[in-house]
Amino acid sequence: MIDSSEAYRILQSDSWYAAFKYIDDNLPFQQHTCITNDPTPKDILQFEREVQINARAIKTTLGGGQHGYLGITLSASRYTCFSNTPFPDDCPEGSDDSKTGTMNDVERTVLVLVRGILLRKIYSSVHPDFHFCNEANPAISYGPFHEHL
Repeated sequence: MIDSSEAYRILQSDSWYAAFKYIDDNLPFQQHTCITNDPTPKDILQFEREVQINARAIKTTLGGGQHGYLGITLSASRYTCFSNTPFPDDCPEGSDDSKTGTMNDVERTVLVLVRGILLRKIYSSVHPDFHFCNEANPAISYGPFHEHL
């Protein structure tokens, strides 16, 4: 599992790029299944599985602390299948309580970094004709086919 506190340490001492590279280089899936103009249900399910495996591979205390960043790939209602603790989605500045789903500045900074990494991988794997819009969780959406999963 990738240690998000190590990513934050790198971020503080080096740069965003070094922390980005640390997380990105250690994800289980460097390339996701390509989603073309006409994906099969198998392609879609495999794609979602790969995104979720990558998100889970990064350790955090958010959302109960047992599922990495899986919570940013799911709607709040789907995440309740994994944890009774909600995964924070848009938390006010200065809040610091992982048990209630809020986060501190370190967690918020790493969350922004992780979202960017996952989105970059998603965008590079999905055909440009697909729209990235999911009202349930717009922070990390990857196309209209997500509604069928």
